Amino acid sequence: MKAKLPNNEDVARAVFSPKMIDGSGRLLLAAFALRVFKDGTKEYYISVSRMSINSWMSDIKKIPQYKNRRLYGYAALNVDASKSIVKSLRKI
Repeated sequence: MKAKLPNNEDVARAVFSPKMIDGSGRLLLAAFALRVFKDGTKEYYISVSRMSINSWMSDIKKIPQYKNRRLYGYAALNVDASKSIVKSLRKI
């Protein structure tokens, strides 16, 4: 079961490409794409690191790197904002 975080907590989301950021430095929806698994189930959450945990930066750096997916950086956002993004993505 995924942890329920307080809405006012700050979290970090890994960003894997500069194409996930617009010219003003804002994240695009591409940074939050929800996956569809082989069995057809849709992901209903986004993975984030809790910035209140001291190891959050090293945890982000441990995310597996693939040929077409390299860690570019991270975005800091509020839990409440991330919930709104996920709700928007579910409607797409």
